[in-house]
Amino acid sequence: MGKTFLARQFARSRPAPRSLFFDVSSAVSQDDLFATLADGLGIRLPLQAGEGDVARHLTAAVRAMGPSLILLDNFEHLVRFAAITVGAWLSGAPEAQILATSR
Repeated sequence: MGKTFLARQFARSRPAPRSLFFDVSSAVSQDDLFATLADGLGIRLPLQAGEGDVARHLTAAVRAMGPSLILLDNFEHLVRFAAITVGAWLSGAPEAQILATSR
């Protein structure tokens, strides 16, 4: 069994009303990560915004989902962006649960 399979099985076993899966293996920058997350959440990012504005916009979208599980697969190469994504969600969207996989 691989990590992705186990993470998906875990997501299926959780009572969260909504589960979202993001394969972030192709993201190489913070902007790529933000774009991948926005696409998966079905939101548009502000065009003329700074890093903090985009992070707050994503956090608001996660908060609006209510109880949910967000699976970030292949996050190992993006860990330097964890504070502005995962950290912001954990503090700004307390009903969200986040599972990040890495090698």
